[in-house]
Amino acid sequence: MKFNYEPLISVVIPIYNVEKYLRQCLDSVTAQTYKNLEIICVNDCSTDNCAKILEEFEANDNRIKIINNEKNLGLGLSRNAGIKVVTGEYVHCLDSDDWLELDGYEKLVKILNNIGKVDIIRFCFSTYYNNYKVKKSEQLPKIIDNKIFNFQDTPWIIEHWFPSAWAKLVSREFITNNNLYYNDYRCLEDIEYSVLSIIKAKSVYFTSDSIMFYRANRKGSLLSKKYKYLENVVKDTDMTNEISKDLPEQLRKYLLSYLYTYLINMALGAYYYRKIGFDELKEIYKNHLQYSILSDKELFKSNYNALIYNRIVSYTPLHFRISYCVRQFIKVHFQTYTKIYFYLKKVFKK
Repeated sequence: MKFNYEPLISVVIPIYNVEKYLRQCLDSVTAQTYKNLEIICVNDCSTDNCAKILEEFEANDNRIKIINNEKNLGLGLSRNAGIKVVTGEYVHCLDSDDWLELDGYEKLVKILNNIGKVDIIRFCFSTYYNNYKVKKSEQLPKIIDNKIFNFQDTPWIIEHWFPSAWAKLVSREFITNNNLYYNDYRCLEDIEYSVLSIIKAKSVYFTSDSIMFYRANRKGSLLSKKYKYLENVVKDTDMTNEISKDLPEQLRKYLLSYLYTYLINMALGAYYYRKIGFDELKEIYKNHLQYSILSDKELFKSNYNALIYNRIVSYTPLHFRISYCVRQFIKVHFQTYTKIYFYLKKVFKK
């Protein structure tokens, strides 16, 4: 398909020990219906057969460029290494265990032809689970789908601002003008980036178009070990609190509510997986969360976060553990006991 405007798209793919998935990823990129691509593969000192696979693809496609890190840098810094050498007008950071719809970039270029240049396109994706089931991502609400926004004027868009790097096509000019690069975290490196980018972006286009497939719960992936990296979310929350001090109060509250959701769930998960104790969980909640924001009905449609905060802060470890066990029992067995109840009711009625 020919377009009036055919920007060069730079695809940055950090790679570390993913030989099982790399071919599928690269096949999906090289076979794109939109051909004006440069493909930057950053080999982060892989110890498996990734290097051989990359050399094979490079020999067959002159759009592929390989960067070999001298030492293992991690996901964020490897992305930076690729971003610093791209020449395209737009950059997409694709993870090496995920893959694209074959017309994924064609859909994005069609959008750019219809609306003109924007700082960021935030698109949707499908989720692939280990049981081989593919789940389409939820559609964006009509109020936001296929429209351009910016955070300064409409701070509520942050509710739909998925943090992951791979869910966005970003203007290279926007990146360089704002010096936007990833931190050196070994996991959850894109939360800080997502905060900084939404603050600085003047134009963000939201689309429900599904561009790619995200591989969920892969054994050995960084996200499968994410609760080890709770400290990174704590740091990001404190960073956001600091940089938002000079923003209007409404913008500041929306930014913090975005981080609070992650911190609430990450800290709770770290406790359940026994990465931290209850006292440490309570200290994180008390020192890094503000109840006035958690209980703000404009920011949170549900009172779940405020409820969890109150329980953690006020309960003893034993009290909370009992409460949790009761809730889990009800959650798991509710349907079974409901069926028994109505069955017995029917029997006794007869």
